Parts: sequence; C-alpha cells; structure tokens
Amino acid sequence: MEIKPKEFDIELIERTQQLIENYSGDTEFTLLINCLLALVIIPSEYNKTEKLTFLNVLITDIPIINDCISKTEPYVFAPTHYDKKSQQHVNSDKTLGCFLKKIRNGIAHISNCEPINDNGKWIGIKIKDINTRNRNTELEITLKYKEIKIISKYISDEYQREKLGL
Repeated sequence: MEIKPKEFDIELIERTQQLIENYSGDTEFTLLINCLLALVIIPSEYNKTEKLTFLNVLITDIPIINDCISKTEPYVFAPTHYDKKSQQHVNSDKTLGCFLKKIRNGIAHISNCEPINDNGKWIGIKIKDINTRNRNTELEITLKYKEIKIISKYISDEYQREKLGL
C-alpha cells in the first residue's frame, strides 16, 4: 500500500492504533508506551501550525479521560506557565493538550519515569513532569495498561475525526 507524504500522520496514527489493539507478546507494555508517545507527539506537533480543537478541551470536560486519570494514585496535574507581565509562574489551563505535553516531558526526561511491576511483569509506569524553572511537580501520574489504552484510543480517534472530518 502506497503512503502519500501528506497522509503520513494519519497512516502512522492508524497503524499505531492497530498495534495497540492487536499486538500481544513479551514486550507488549513497552510497545504500548512507545505507541502512546507517538500519539502524544503527532497531535502536539501538528497543533503548532494548525490548531486542533480537541487538544484545547479541559480534561474535566472529557469524561472518559477524566474518569480514567482521576482515579490513579498518585495524581497531580498542576501545570504552570511563566507570565512575563507579572514575572511569575501562574496556573495554566488543564487542557488535554497540556496534559499530553506533560506526559511527553515526563517520558522524554526518562529519569522522571518509574516502572511499576508485578512479580517481574511490567504493568504500569509512574510519570512525573517537573518544571525546571520553579521545580514544581506539574504532573505525577501512574498509568497502567488499561489507562494507557483508553488515553491512546481517545487521542487516535479524536485526531482522525478532526483531521479527516469524521
């Protein structure tokens, strides 16, 4: 099957979702984290040039995501940004885009990740994003297999819906 250059993002999202749904094996959780990272990065990068409305929705307004993450222990989501006018760090909106950026930061700065295992089997990951300027923990969450699949499917579905007008 030929992949057209302008459709690379859609093709990658579709194939990533297929991997999440169909793959099973010894490295299934590792692959799931890699898939999540791809699903976090693609919409975030696309959003820099052409705004995706689903990334601007507050987490609390997305029941499937809010229910999934609010029950995790520990759970901290306290994003900030630097306000030049007041010259202080102030609270940021708790949007899906911001949440995904914090997941990306936590995974990218691998020292802020901790595997969760059960009898030697990898079953979850604790992710922290620490603001390097003010040292605040802006995200701390433990995601298990089920939560990562829910978040991944939501991102995949919404990205395709918005990009393809589904």
